[in-house]
Amino acid sequence: MSKKQAWFKLAKYDLETAKAMYETGRFRYVPFMCQQTIENKGLIAENSFPPRIHDLVRLAELAKLEFKEEELLMLEKLSSLYLRIRYFPDEEISRYSAEKFLTFTEDLCHRFLKEIKW
Repeated sequence: MSKKQAWFKLAKYDLETAKAMYETGRFRYVPFMCQQTIENKGLIAENSFPPRIHDLVRLAELAKLEFKEEELLMLEKLSSLYLRIRYFPDEEISRYSAEKFLTFTEDLCHRFLKEIKW
């Protein structure tokens, strides 16, 4: 298994975890796992060792991926929520927000990974 395939396998696992969190009403962890799904470095791992950063916009730039303005805003929100959810126990996420982040992440994965059977 290549580095890239290993990262994609982990991304799939993280996306399935985000779905499980949503289905069980653990909305707080949905954006955290969505961020982890997108952060998985398979899109850039083939050419270099992925940097140890959590900024999704910066990772997208490194991977030379094109995004619409509203997609970049979602990536920024997920990056920000990743830190707040991890370090601030009072951060609350609504069912609506969790669903929005989950749908965005699923769409993004299908768009960028459609050629890979994952």
